[in-house]
Amino acid sequence: MKLTCTYISVKDMQKSIAFYEAFLNQKAQVYSENRFVQFTCGDTIALYNEAFDEELIKQNKTDEHFNEAYLTDFACKQKAVNTMVTFNYECEDLRYEYERLKKLQIGKLSDLRYVNIKAPYYYFTIEDPDGNELEVTGPYHEE
Repeated sequence: MKLTCTYISVKDMQKSIAFYEAFLNQKAQVYSENRFVQFTCGDTIALYNEAFDEELIKQNKTDEHFNEAYLTDFACKQKAVNTMVTFNYECEDLRYEYERLKKLQIGKLSDLRYVNIKAPYYYFTIEDPDGNELEVTGPYHEE
């Protein structure tokens, strides 16, 4: 078994698409109207717009789109930001990537961080529009 895709539920699809296009430095691959888009960055990351399904449910268009199990699950989900999962991205030049994202001002950016338990590890974090924390790491050379 292998992981093929990670879905991130978003509240504002257009804002999230703009953020991830800038963050990943690539255009989204649109797959399903305003419900689902995908990016390829090593493996696949997809943005899922729950509001799209919510609107279909409000319009009573459930028979053609969902089964009862999905509707029950959708109704029970708590809409909370998950801080227990870290999305980790690796870049080729950490200093360059930090400065690039700093200039774009697309999300709350941490300072560059350093940890050395078994080996030196440099990283920073940035928040997406829904408050998910993304960690960016890679080779870092002090000036």
